[in-house]
Amino acid sequence: MGTVYRWVILALIFLSTPQVAVAEQRLALVIGNGSYAVGPLDNPSRDAELMAKVLSGSGFQVTHLSDLTYREFQRAVVQFGRNLQAAGNDTVGMFYYAGHAVQANGDNYLIPVDADISDQLDLEIQTLQVATLMRSLDAAGNRLNLVVLDACRNNPFKSISRSAGRGLAKVDAPFGTLLAYSTSPGDVAEDGSGRNSPYTAALARGIQNPGLAVEQVFKQVRIEVMEKTGNRQVPWESSSLTGDFFFSPPAPAVTEAPPVDDSRDEEVAYWTSIATSTDPAMFESYLSIYPDGTFAGIATERVRQLTEERSAAAQRQAEQERHAQAAQVWEAVKDSKDPALVQTVIDRFPDTIYAQLAQVTLQSLSNRAAVAMAPANENSERERLFWDSIKNSTNPSDYKAYLDQFPDGTFAAIARNRVEVGNQPRVAALGGAATSHPYDGQWSITWKVIGGYSGSARWCSAGEKGTKVIDVVDGTFKGSMRSNYSGTAYIDLKIDEGGGVRFHARVPGWSVGTIANSFKIEGGQFEDILKETGYCRAELAMRRQ
Repeated sequence: MGTVYRWVILALIFLSTPQVAVAEQRLALVIGNGSYAVGPLDNPSRDAELMAKVLSGSGFQVTHLSDLTYREFQRAVVQFGRNLQAAGNDTVGMFYYAGHAVQANGDNYLIPVDADISDQLDLEIQTLQVATLMRSLDAAGNRLNLVVLDACRNNPFKSISRSAGRGLAKVDAPFGTLLAYSTSPGDVAEDGSGRNSPYTAALARGIQNPGLAVEQVFKQVRIEVMEKTGNRQVPWESSSLTGDFFFSPPAPAVTEAPPVDDSRDEEVAYWTSIATSTDPAMFESYLSIYPDGTFAGIATERVRQLTEERSAAAQRQAEQERHAQAAQVWEAVKDSKDPALVQTVIDRFPDTIYAQLAQVTLQSLSNRAAVAMAPANENSERERLFWDSIKNSTNPSDYKAYLDQFPDGTFAAIARNRVEVGNQPRVAALGGAATSHPYDGQWSITWKVIGGYSGSARWCSAGEKGTKVIDVVDGTFKGSMRSNYSGTAYIDLKIDEGGGVRFHARVPGWSVGTIANSFKIEGGQFEDILKETGYCRAELAMRRQ
């Protein structure tokens, strides 16, 4: 559609709007932007179409526009404010927008379809600032305005990912205005896998529910969206309304009011009080009270997850205790010359490093027995057999025994060195292939959030933490770890032979994408702060088990 033709259509739409003030006129401007060159969206045009239809059915004179350029967007908002002013003080205005939006340095910007954003300066000259919209509505002087932004989707402009925050920033609504976000400030909303986004679909149903004050409509929307998204998306409003407004008027009063059912409010309050718990008993308690409740499905899944996590933690604890017991037994028998005692370690702890050490010792005892049986005049052969029997030993007394018999032997210099500094066989931590990396084995890794958003963002919520015991093989580890709030981080860790750690982590949903930090192991551990994580801050620690 040519630019001139689009301006003609816009002009005809706005000129057709009545300019005479009548009692409680309702005017709405509905915009859906989805045909972006960068980060196109499927649902905004359909969301705007649905909202225009529902608002028309609720008595609004609707101006419905799609895929606006910057100049069209600015002009549509200015003209809408003028129409509200002309309609009179009793007019109710509603602005609805679906599409891309970003925040930068605390300001929110709605994105036209022709925007080409390279840095924050482009935001100032190529987008509609929400503050401009609010000033236009405030200047109209009408009694009540509703502003709905289903626009907290992902930021498609990676070039401003550092200056742009996650989601939209919190804005206080001016007097006589209710401002509604599809999700909490600083969080990201879902575009939805169906025909409409979860938020717009719920709002359309709420508007058509007769007898609900506008605040109750948005409360109902919040509950429905939380249910649909598993609490990943929590709609939010800022209101300075002082009067009542109903999309659909309440039914005439009856002589005797029916009893009020407060059970749903009680259920929501109960759920809110336990939603972040890590105790499965809390969710089992909810299910016993509300077996068919709104959050029954989520509660059942939480019970399963938390039970599995506790079981896994108990297994890890048992395995650590078993390895500690194996270490004690090995310490007691490692210097023994009795093969039967050494064999007990292999029989009781077959899949541990101590079983491997016991195997080496048994072979040494066997070879030394063969040496003892060799003829005395075959001295060089006896020395070779003796050395072969102990060369992989970790016990300094074996090398002392060699030096006692062969003080000037072929391997005397090596033996004396091993008496002084010891010899560690190159075996894997849990019975794998041989390895020479000094940092292979079991490590405990802990990730603890110390600053960030206090809402539902994973790995960025106050009190969120996670601990996992990992196996480092050939100086590397790849895997994932979960937090106590069910957040998942995907980890790629590399340790060089000098103890330098390169830590890569990817947290789904973070605007910073993958973080990569360097640390240094000292004394079998390190503790440091994760850097370049946007608005999240966390402590990271690793300790050898």
